[in-house]
Amino acid sequence: MRDKWLLNMDLSKSRYKRNVKARRDIKRRRKRKNDNIKLSLSQKKISFGFFNHDIKNADASYTNIMNGTKHPDSILWYNRCELLWNKFKPYADKGFLTGAQKDFNARFWEMDLCIGLMQCGYKVASEDCGPDILIDTGKDRINIEAVCPEEGTGKDKVPGFMDCVDIHSTIEKQILRLTSAFNDKHDIYKNYIESNVIAKSDINIIAISGSRLPNRSYETSPSIIVKAMFPLGEETLAIDKISGKGVSKDYSFKPDITKGETKTKIDLTGFCSGKYKTISAVIYSPSDVTRNSEVLDTCITVINPYAVNKLDVDKINFGRIYYPVEKGDGFIVMKMIDRNENL
Repeated sequence: MRDKWLLNMDLSKSRYKRNVKARRDIKRRRKRKNDNIKLSLSQKKISFGFFNHDIKNADASYTNIMNGTKHPDSILWYNRCELLWNKFKPYADKGFLTGAQKDFNARFWEMDLCIGLMQCGYKVASEDCGPDILIDTGKDRINIEAVCPEEGTGKDKVPGFMDCVDIHSTIEKQILRLTSAFNDKHDIYKNYIESNVIAKSDINIIAISGSRLPNRSYETSPSIIVKAMFPLGEETLAIDKISGKGVSKDYSFKPDITKGETKTKIDLTGFCSGKYKTISAVIYSPSDVTRNSEVLDTCITVINPYAVNKLDVDKINFGRIYYPVEKGDGFIVMKMIDRNENL
């Protein structure tokens, strides 16, 4: 038996009991609304000052969206940036637009996430000094640091679609990028606390975008961000040889990943101890400017069981959520609830 800090991952979905026909009607209405919005956005370009057409040597993604492509949705993507910027202006740092020209994906993720939270009913704010996004719940202050890791370099670079010959290796390299981004933001939060920029009682969240990671559409069980925070290896299924029925499902123990360049072992037990106790949760999304759904619908939130300041699962009303439930035998069970099922 493993040490009791090793989590028993109970990843069965929490189902909402709802009339099937009613659920289908809701989905049809929502799809029709999104289709109408998509149609209105794609007619002609609008401008609220997000893009600077005089800029030279800008980020490739910034330039491609600004100048357009042959893709039929290119105007939609352009207008999405402009409309989000029109709402995000009051919350943007002074150098936000300049930053977007140099690092489009990271700035778009911050802007898209912030407006998505606003539209979901959260009271958001932002300051030049400190975390990217602030949420006031009336009782707690929630800080969010947004980050968008790159594909990496050398032997640890996440391969593109045409270069991918081993899915398992590709997923491991994606996990390396996620853990690297997480550790960088953890250090930033540590500095915030030591400098009294944020209070020790604040709830701190790291929001990671996978938009720059090649092959990010690969599905893993559980989600790739869960595997980045817990020592979960390959999924195994025990089958009864006589009946042919599945008896149990489990995951192999994988506490680390070895980097190809330096052979350094990267820890995958981040949320299995108090090592990152100042981080209350991590949010992950593969979404980018070309998304076909609402950004929060794509988000996966993993709550840290060992956080000093716990994030209440009931305060998260979007996406999929992995949250801890303590058991009397000393184990912690991570359960999953899908808020999208209630739409």
